[in-house]
Amino acid sequence: MARTVRRPPLLAPGANIRIVNPAWPSMSYAPQRVQRAERALRAMGFEVSYGEHAFDITDDGRSAGIAEHRAGDFMAAFTDPGVDAVMSAGGGATSWELLPLLDAPAIRRNPKPFLGHCENVWLHQYLLYEADLVSYYGAAFMAECGEVGGMFAETAASLYRAVTFEGTLSYQPVPDRTNEYFPWMDPQIEATPRTRSIEGGWHWLAEGLGKGQFVGGEMAYLLRCLDRFTPDLAGTVLFWHVMPNNPAPVASLLKDLADRVDLTALAGMVVGTDPRHEPAEWANLVATTLADVVGPVDYPVLANADIGHTDPVWVLPYGADVVLESGVGLHFAPAAR
Repeated sequence: MARTVRRPPLLAPGANIRIVNPAWPSMSYAPQRVQRAERALRAMGFEVSYGEHAFDITDDGRSAGIAEHRAGDFMAAFTDPGVDAVMSAGGGATSWELLPLLDAPAIRRNPKPFLGHCENVWLHQYLLYEADLVSYYGAAFMAECGEVGGMFAETAASLYRAVTFEGTLSYQPVPDRTNEYFPWMDPQIEATPRTRSIEGGWHWLAEGLGKGQFVGGEMAYLLRCLDRFTPDLAGTVLFWHVMPNNPAPVASLLKDLADRVDLTALAGMVVGTDPRHEPAEWANLVATTLADVVGPVDYPVLANADIGHTDPVWVLPYGADVVLESGVGLHFAPAAR
């Protein structure tokens, strides 16, 4: 019997967004970015609060406090009636440590929007497969909201619509992107505005119309999540992207994915753009590799979507039903307030 998945309540003006730090202690390393990120959310009309341990840092510098404290902040955000939404400060390799410490029934009783990306896919999948809750993938507090010069307009608009809009959510490609990255550890370097010098747009590698649950993530972490949660992805619209520091060839990643998932049984596939490649080059690489690994498919395949380690970026309902139509885009049905 299929499980019922719930969309969280939409946010109203003045909603309190609680910032939690599931993994890397980015807020301790870049306090100037925290200030910009908070201003960005407040400019949208939201209130901002922080988990008790959001600014902690472990002795090895890898995590924002011990796992019990990080998980405690996550659960407190869901169970606190004064909190309306939960947002991750950012990614980090230790997000998975929270899973055995979370309380799925408590989250089901207190459904709220959760926003995160990349390594936070551990939490997106936990919310979907263990708490039956849709979340929002694509933007985190530090990376997107803390952008120098303010959030990119397309990212801000996508985030705001995702968590407040009652109508159909539709997604179109941005006109141009940035592939620049400036380390956050040095405030002078981090304060450099990024330029948008890469052409935007998308590439349809296969045409058609597909309908299904929208799931996926950064490829390396998605593979590990599939081993942990073992979901049946037949009939889903699967999305994936690759971190710029992931050295694995895309062919190896797709073969690993095909070992876990029947890629011929999907309803659609969405591939995020890769800032290491020119868009046309990346689309050709994905198309060639998909043909070699999977062969012909009878569902739409979109490459160079604004998902993953790219900016501006889309914010999308993770686990909600989506329509993917070649030449048209992605459409999610309205959510109830």
